[in-house]
Amino acid sequence: MVNNPSRQILFVALAALLVVFIYHGNVLVNPGSYMFSITGDGIKNYYTFVYHTIYDDSALEFGGMNWPFGEHVIFIDGHPALSIILQNVNKVIPLSAGSLVGFLNFLMVFDLAICIILFFFLFRQYDQSISLSILAAIGVATLAPQVFRFTGHYALSYSSFFPLTWILALKVFNTRRRSIWAFLLFLFLFTLFWIHPYLGLIASLFVILWSGVELVASLVQKNGHVKAPFLLIISSMMAIVTFR
Repeated sequence: MVNNPSRQILFVALAALLVVFIYHGNVLVNPGSYMFSITGDGIKNYYTFVYHTIYDDSALEFGGMNWPFGEHVIFIDGHPALSIILQNVNKVIPLSAGSLVGFLNFLMVFDLAICIILFFFLFRQYDQSISLSILAAIGVATLAPQVFRFTGHYALSYSSFFPLTWILALKVFNTRRRSIWAFLLFLFLFTLFWIHPYLGLIASLFVILWSGVELVASLVQKNGHVKAPFLLIISSMMAIVTFR
């Protein structure tokens, strides 16, 4: 197998793109002409994302339902982290509903490739072989429960949030610049809440539980390795509290 790090990245990226093309090649080729669902929550979540981006003037208020009162963007399942940014883009470069649907489709599908790559690097950090890391990364990414969210709950379809959370947490354990990586983890978790609150809460609770076990083990063993898990717990709690 390839030993050069640069070639490893290229090989894994090509393998990830191949997997994506096998499953969703038609979406990648022409994302704006495809909709994963045209009923129920699926069509509603396309609508909320498009409407908030193009028609709403407020970043936090959604006017496309619950008339005449409107609704807060957190409750509409419409990718508020993206739609708020794209609102400002739309003021400079007018966006169409078709282009926004295509953009959302591309993000969801391309995230599968990112997930495979991230899981590969995560497994390599645990000293797994290159071959096993690639196979495991493809297997875990394609079997992740987020794949089933493609049929309607699009903001929950991003499987890459989990390995990236894990990698950032490992950085806090394995580097000397723990405070910097803990702060980056906080920013990432906080951003997840603004993609979908469930993603932020799942990731935050994972870090808290994992760090809690590490903290208790360090106290029992009296090895003095308490700073990293303590920082991780604080970062995760701060993400939850700040979002609230």
